[in-house]
Formats: sequence, C-alpha cells, structure tokens
Amino acid sequence: MGIVTQGIGTSPATRGFGVGYENALFLADWGILERLFPIDLGDDWRKDLQLEETEIEKAEISAQELLEEIFPDTTNLLIADWERVCGITPGETDTLAGRRSRVIQQLQSQGSLSRAHFIALAAILGFTIIITENIPFMAGWAKAKNELFFPEITWVWNVDVQSNDTVVEEAMLEEVIAQLKPAHTEVYFTYQY
Repeated sequence: MGIVTQGIGTSPATRGFGVGYENALFLADWGILERLFPIDLGDDWRKDLQLEETEIEKAEISAQELLEEIFPDTTNLLIADWERVCGITPGETDTLAGRRSRVIQQLQSQGSLSRAHFIALAAILGFTIIITENIPFMAGWAKAKNELFFPEITWVWNVDVQSNDTVVEEAMLEEVIAQLKPAHTEVYFTYQY
C-alpha cells in the first residue's frame, strides 16, 4: 500500500491517521474505490466516511487524554481514583494542584520516623520546616536555664514552618504529617511567615 501513496501526496482528510487509515482514506478520496466498485456509492458513502473520520479523531483525542490521566502529576479526571489507591480523603476546599501534590507525596514516601523524612515530605509539598523534639527535665542532663517539661513531653514534637513556596495550604501539611507520624505522639505546628 505504501507504493500507492508515493509521489502523489495525501489528501486533507487523511491528516492525523496511521498508515492503514491514511491509505484507505487516500484511495477513497481519489475515487479509486469508486472506479473499482461496479455500483455507484453515492453521497451517503462520503457522509459515512466523514462520520467515521470524525469518530476516529475523537478516539485519538481520548487516547491522548488517557495518556495524561495515567500519571498523577497530570491527571484531572482520575484524581479521585489516585486518591482512593493512596488512601487519601480530599478536603472540600482542596485544589487540584494540592490534591495532585498529596498523591505524589504519598506515592514517593518510603516510610520512616526520622526528622529528615518529615522534612523531606514537607519539602515535596513546598514547605520549609524545622522539627524540634522536646526533652523532659532530668537530673544530670538538664541545665538550670532549661525549661521544666513534664515526662510525657518525650512524645510531643514541634514543627516550625519557615516558608510555603507553593499553593498547598497549611492544613494539607498538617494532615499529611498527622497521618504519617507515630500514633503515640502529638505534633504542634507554628508558622513563621
């Protein structure tokens, strides 16, 4: 079939199609099929051909959209499915960009209880944070100027948010950290910007 189109060019009706469709429509547009058929195909045949062309173009557009939906950073229609897979419940005021960011963060998280892990999670969401772990007052460890914390302060840590370089809201950062923190701890947030 490639020989048929060489040197002749293609008709405007064949743009955007693969080799098979292009050759079939090329033959139809140039009337070769009409000369091969013993009956007159008429205008209905041409209308059917144009209708099929339109439907094939719609299918190609749909296929291109599906390619964008399979990645969490470009998804629109399937964001709810991504959130379901990641176990995320979106808030009513969450933006699409924030929802995408949370899905990506969930997929990238490897799981750890270190400060560095939570600082990296915040950085993925666009926040710069400092984590402070409190130490209770203990004889031999503490100095006279140290705060006198109760013994349970060991299970409390503070997140000091220094900056927000994205459109993600603070509530999303708090929710992500609350979901991933150890269950026996409490986190307090302060904002410096």
